[in-house]
Amino acid sequence: MKIKLATIQFDILPGKVDQNRAVAKRMISEAADQGAQIVCLPELFTTAYDFELIKNYYSESIFTENISWLGHLAHSLKIYLVAGSIPEKEEGRFYNTSFFFNDQGTVLGKYRKIHLFSPMGEDTFFTPGQDCPVMETSLGRIGICICYDLRFPAQFADLVSKDAEIVFIPAQFPHPRLDHWRILLRARAIENHIFVAGCNRVGSDGRHLFCGHSCIISPWGETLAEAGERESGIIAELDLDMVLESRVFFRGE
Repeated sequence: MKIKLATIQFDILPGKVDQNRAVAKRMISEAADQGAQIVCLPELFTTAYDFELIKNYYSESIFTENISWLGHLAHSLKIYLVAGSIPEKEEGRFYNTSFFFNDQGTVLGKYRKIHLFSPMGEDTFFTPGQDCPVMETSLGRIGICICYDLRFPAQFADLVSKDAEIVFIPAQFPHPRLDHWRILLRARAIENHIFVAGCNRVGSDGRHLFCGHSCIISPWGETLAEAGERESGIIAELDLDMVLESRVFFRGE
């Protein structure tokens, strides 16, 4: 089965939630117009790592409104949407959460980031997730990891044990670790015989310069599409039969 997948990267402006959402909507629409069936956004694409904004802005009603907006967007464009990640508030705790919507605008599942990145203070604000689900869809079996999770191969092995075929990685990965980003994406794809779609951000938050280079990698480790360091979307056609083919070749499955 062949499907078209897109990732979009842009500069996420702290304190500019409406502006960030407007950019995301425009770029998602452009990807859908190019035939993308699944579109992925970057990590914390509405707020960036602006903890004060999140604490003061993200009430449960705002969170609910964001989910409704994302669902409507997926439904109106008839796409599946990996909504990067957004702050999720539950019982007074914040989570860095990626929601996955089908083309009817329904939430099929969510993933709360497990590995929180202490150099950016993430572990002092967010609560880590506990589970890494695989979502069954007509377009394949989908897993999600977020940014720093990329450095933990056991998490990807767990997704593959649940029959994941594609793993999305919304991220805010900065310089000077561009080589790490590109190498780790390929490594996770090669060692697990899966498609990997890394969706990074670009721009700067005043402390970090983010390296972009969103990539879509095949189970054979081929780079099917790669962005540069400017706002852009990339799209690639995936042949899901390659997942089984690579596993049979290397593992005899």
